[in-house]
Amino acid sequence: MKFTMKKSELVSAASKIVNVIPKKNIKPVLSGIKIFANEGEIFFNATDMESSIKIQVETTDVEGSGSYVLDAKTLDDISKNLLNDEVTFSLESNKAIAHTGAGEIKIPVMNSEDYPELDFEEIGEDITVPRETVLRMMENVIFCATTDEMIRNLNGILWEFSGKYLRLVSADSYRMAVTEEMIYDGDSTPLSFFLSLKSMKEIQSLLRESDEDDFKIKFDGKRVITKIKKITFVARLMDVNFPNYKAVIPESFQTKVIINRPELLKALKLIKIIAKSQGDIVKLDISDEQLTVSARSQDRGDGEIPFEIKKEGQNMLVAFDPSYLIEGLQHFQSDEVELNFVDEDNALQINDQDLAGFLHIIMPVKIKR
Repeated sequence: MKFTMKKSELVSAASKIVNVIPKKNIKPVLSGIKIFANEGEIFFNATDMESSIKIQVETTDVEGSGSYVLDAKTLDDISKNLLNDEVTFSLESNKAIAHTGAGEIKIPVMNSEDYPELDFEEIGEDITVPRETVLRMMENVIFCATTDEMIRNLNGILWEFSGKYLRLVSADSYRMAVTEEMIYDGDSTPLSFFLSLKSMKEIQSLLRESDEDDFKIKFDGKRVITKIKKITFVARLMDVNFPNYKAVIPESFQTKVIINRPELLKALKLIKIIAKSQGDIVKLDISDEQLTVSARSQDRGDGEIPFEIKKEGQNMLVAFDPSYLIEGLQHFQSDEVELNFVDEDNALQINDQDLAGFLHIIMPVKIKR
């Protein structure tokens, strides 16, 4: 088998592949890209057994047939350092040769018969969502999912289709994000599924490169399949029980504060210079019509910044991880937001004044008294 492709095409394909391959491989062959020819076209495959990707790459001068497996990270590194804008690959006995300029790189190959059979058949229920809408919704929740792969039921995003609405939910042990948009004129079939954080990031990346108006997927009860341009991506649904997120959303509050979001963000970023070590906190002291943001560190000093606010309810002193407050506030668009407090020990809910589209829940840190 022999083929030629542009450097830019190889860089793009290899970079997508390395995002899919597993970090720790039970089988060495899973660290590789399966390269194969089919009816004169060249395809790259990769999988971590939970998600799989197939890329039809643009090539010229395709000769012969067959398949082989190359180490994905090696190919990715080679692609970024080619001597020419074009590269020709040829296969010999136990190695693939990348001909670039006057030079060549010989890469060991693995037996493609050891590579798992991947199913890219596009079957199941059709689901169509506006691309810009779902991208915005992903951005609003993906930051909040836990990155700890051992906590499987929180290491991803819950998708819920209900009536006219799509809802995405994510959480870690200390916070939760919920976003909801009306995407249908009529009622849709109720369904829900949970996709891993790794799969979500890959879908997000593919959608950013797409120029289509809609995001189309197939859902067969076990997998989500999407095809964007010449890339087919399959994500196996995670068999986990996402927590009852509705039980976490507070039903009532003791204190409601309306505050200028950009100004509060600036203050938190400044105060975080003091409270930047692990375990450091910022305090929000709500008293009458004023909120004071403060922090204290034995090594970096102390500071406080007061704000005028609109307040309903009781005075309160609450502490938080400053990074959680900053990340949450950054995902709102309006100039004014509501900070809704249950009490000093229970969840803070951040939302726009009209409660439209997005809300963020953060657990406070207990203050040592």
